[in-house]
Amino acid sequence: MRLIYTVSKPLTMALLYLLWIALSPSQAQRITVSTEDYKVDKALKLIVCNKTPTIPTTPQSLTLVFDQNYTYSGTGQAFQAGKEYILSSTSGNYKLYFTHFPIISFNTNGVAISDDDNRTKGTVTIADGTSSQFVSSMGIRVQGNKSRLYPKKSYNMALWKAPTGYEPLETSLFGLREDSKWLFLSMYDEPLRINNAAGWAIWMKMHKLYYEEQESGALPGIRTRYCDVFINNSYNGIYLLAEDLDPKQLKLKKTTDNGEIRGELYKAIAGTDASSFKSVFNKNELLPYSNNSITWSGYEMNYPKEPHWDNLFYLTNFIINSSDTDFKSQIAEKFNVDNLIDYYLFIHAIGATEENFGNNQYVARYKENEPHLYLPWNLDVTFGNINPTTDIIAERIGETGFYYRLLTLNPNGFKSRMKKRWFALRKGDLATPTYKKNLTDNLALLTSEGAYAREELRWPETVHLIEQNPVLKWVDKRLLFLDQYFGEFPEQDDSAVDVTLHKFTGLSVGAEKELQWITSSEKNASRFEVEFSTDGVSFNKVGQVTATGNSTTEKSYSFTHPDASAIGYYRLKVFSKDELFKYSTVVLIGGCPNPPAAPEVSTLEPLVSSGNVTFHLVAGCSKWDQVLWNNSTGALIVGHPFLTVTLTETTSYQARCRQNVGCESTYSKPFTVIVDPPKAIEGYLSTASCDVISGWAWDANKPNTPVLVEILEGQNVVAFTTADIYRPDLKAAGKGNGMHAYAFLPPKSLMDNKAHTVSARVQGSTTVLKWTPKSMTCPTTNYVPLPPTVAPLSATLNEAYSRVLPVFYDGDFGSMFYTLKGLPNGLNFSPLALEITGTPTVSGTFSLTYSATDNQGAHDALVISLIVSPSGPVTVTGNFEGYLDKVECGSIRGWVWDRNKPNTALAVEFFANGNSIGTAKADGFRQDLKDAGKGNGAHVYLFPTPASLKTGTTYSISARVQNSSYVLKWAPKSLTCPVGSRLSDDQELSAEWDNTLTVWPNPSDGHFEVRYRLEPNQPGDLVIVDMFGREWYRKAVEGSGIQKQRLTLPDLHGLFLIQLRQGSHLTNKKILIR
Repeated sequence: MRLIYTVSKPLTMALLYLLWIALSPSQAQRITVSTEDYKVDKALKLIVCNKTPTIPTTPQSLTLVFDQNYTYSGTGQAFQAGKEYILSSTSGNYKLYFTHFPIISFNTNGVAISDDDNRTKGTVTIADGTSSQFVSSMGIRVQGNKSRLYPKKSYNMALWKAPTGYEPLETSLFGLREDSKWLFLSMYDEPLRINNAAGWAIWMKMHKLYYEEQESGALPGIRTRYCDVFINNSYNGIYLLAEDLDPKQLKLKKTTDNGEIRGELYKAIAGTDASSFKSVFNKNELLPYSNNSITWSGYEMNYPKEPHWDNLFYLTNFIINSSDTDFKSQIAEKFNVDNLIDYYLFIHAIGATEENFGNNQYVARYKENEPHLYLPWNLDVTFGNINPTTDIIAERIGETGFYYRLLTLNPNGFKSRMKKRWFALRKGDLATPTYKKNLTDNLALLTSEGAYAREELRWPETVHLIEQNPVLKWVDKRLLFLDQYFGEFPEQDDSAVDVTLHKFTGLSVGAEKELQWITSSEKNASRFEVEFSTDGVSFNKVGQVTATGNSTTEKSYSFTHPDASAIGYYRLKVFSKDELFKYSTVVLIGGCPNPPAAPEVSTLEPLVSSGNVTFHLVAGCSKWDQVLWNNSTGALIVGHPFLTVTLTETTSYQARCRQNVGCESTYSKPFTVIVDPPKAIEGYLSTASCDVISGWAWDANKPNTPVLVEILEGQNVVAFTTADIYRPDLKAAGKGNGMHAYAFLPPKSLMDNKAHTVSARVQGSTTVLKWTPKSMTCPTTNYVPLPPTVAPLSATLNEAYSRVLPVFYDGDFGSMFYTLKGLPNGLNFSPLALEITGTPTVSGTFSLTYSATDNQGAHDALVISLIVSPSGPVTVTGNFEGYLDKVECGSIRGWVWDRNKPNTALAVEFFANGNSIGTAKADGFRQDLKDAGKGNGAHVYLFPTPASLKTGTTYSISARVQNSSYVLKWAPKSLTCPVGSRLSDDQELSAEWDNTLTVWPNPSDGHFEVRYRLEPNQPGDLVIVDMFGREWYRKAVEGSGIQKQRLTLPDLHGLFLIQLRQGSHLTNKKILIR
């Protein structure tokens, strides 16, 4: 009997499953990532994670579990920080980055972050990938001044123990100080995101607070840490987490319980007559202050909390109005001089602009009766940064009225001390490799962490990695220039050694010589070095004695020199604590019994011009005597009764008569030869490199008139420029108004890979500038076309569209070929007319690649956004308020806001006789709007009046919130512009006022000067906007009379409007930058 077996259904399914397992590929490994270690931005499709999981070494598919399942087709290689990984999911592909940076997440439940002093409440979550997640209640607000207008904001966060915010929570983050308040710097205007990080690193290394030994942990600046920031689950980019520069960081003494002020801290928030000490030049009276206000003349009081301006006002008044004698004798009591020197050197070393001279800086005092200090702030516009490019000129010197007095009056050898400090730093913290390492370390860190890639995802076109090499080249040029600049400062200065030597004697005792001396006063004295000579000419150090240091009474010193020679000459080299020195007179031991009498010194020319020859005559010496000359530097010259010298600076001389060694007179009375500034053309060719030709030149007969400098190769003029760049050192040296420097790009004729020898002269003269000729060999170059700035384009589906694109800038001025790719169906591009025309037949957002190629193949491009909206725009509603203030031939202006969305900028559409003539965004800032409670105050519009209205015909102009029914108040207004009219014809402005704003040259290459006149006691604003109303420059201005401002905006191209607003007056000038 044959048995028949049947397989049950469950067993059949199990066998089939085992067979599928055997025949199918390996299963995807599942890796779940802790929610503490990552954040996801669903809109950007971005995941940032700061804990790297381990994956199998064999190639296989992975399932990574973040907020959902993601598939990664790996190759078996371990995940790396900074590398981009593409993950797939049911909601599309995501980019994944691993990083060692902390991930900071702000959650305000969707509420917009406050842009005033009130904080928006919420929660902060901090994950660093190595420890437990930190979660706290917090309050947050926008940080900054001008940067508030940037799309990417900086923030000020306060940690709280409870959501109510009544009690601060102090904790240490990432090894920084324990505190409740933290700053998050956006670095939006730093093309490489390294300026603040590198700048603060340099300052913290090179400068120490003078009282740090008394206050352990006191720091002169802030420490920083890069991090990734999410706001309400939206990625906001790379930030620089920073401590605050406040009394806690500086360890300032606290105000006493009875209100006695000890430590002080003031922040300069605008360059004014007080903060920039402009009153030194314009002689304006300082503004009065009120101890009920937290601000005064460009300053904001940070400490004490209760306003008290008396001390700062008196300090400022002293610096501006004190007599030269009082300034020189008392400034060291008012301000720490070592700090003044370090601050000046630091600001110049990093190439900070005028924004850090009287603005973006702190004035601090440790405690009462102590000197004040300068501390830097906001170091974004540094290292050649003229966002988004690097300045090709590294030879800029900044100043304030305070530093002008310091460098001009030179109290206690200020310039010599600064020179010594500079060259000491150049061997240490500012040595070129050490300096650059602060930059390259941050560049390497941001690159290795993938920070640049993530930042470009969130803020495209604001990161400019192409600037890495230009920045490092700028450093080389900058340090070379500053070596030359500070190298011209005096090496020594007798006035810096404040020691009065009352008596200096010596005698022989056996095989030794005993010296004794008495000082009647000493100030900051360091030591006395004893120098010995056998012939009175060549001296060598044989010992030293420590000085008392500071004394107003007599102090006695002695020194014994083991020396058995019959004759010995001795002198003292007296040092200050700043290592400056001066010499005593020479003491002769063992001389003849009847030495000659001291001579009298006279000269044929007591007042000479620099470089001229003068003759000195000694009367009273026998014709057989030698004459020993001694000048103010201690140098000895053995000669005859007549001494011929070439002088470059005022010098004092003494002489003595010598019959033979050991038999000579005492020194004559000092005789000073005053060197007068030359009465002719003077100047230097400082640099002739492939990047810049620079120097300075002036004509003393026309001290305030710029001269034309010619660059020659042989006898051929190959370039010329006007020497009209301002340098405060030239002004301090008596070179007229100081506007006599020049710097420009070498001409193309020298860029041929051949050796050239160039010299410089002032046009119309035969005077060749000093330090010429210079040799240079520069490779052949072709400038890459520079793309213009193009705002996003907008069109409407199935409606005719036309737009002319701006041209690229070609430094070679050659022909260029243009292309535009990515246009939607229905639109075409003319490469000759640079015009987009047609009717779009598809809606959506399109990225257009606009490129230009020159005749040598150099190429560049930019991406332009084009939004084609569906027909029938969505109606905009809101609680609007706004005005059509001005309708003029130059521009149409006013303001509008939405009470329901107080910080949102609205679009305004303009009409002429009912026909639309264009739109503008109402996003310009006005302080009066903010003060009136109109949100953040950024609700001003400016619409350039179209040329199509300048026909002599009268038009009815009106305006409304775009796509709404709200018509702005005071509309309509009539407008009649004659043919060819250009600028505003405001009836409120007098002809005198209209002429107060000029710009030259125009057109410009981006380097130009604005001259304007200010009415007294009326602060104003100087603003530059483009034809789309976007603001590119803003500066608060203050003063009286004619003012000048040199601006550098080489990265901009096109037509711009320069505006000067003072009180109710607004003046406009157009400038073409090409």
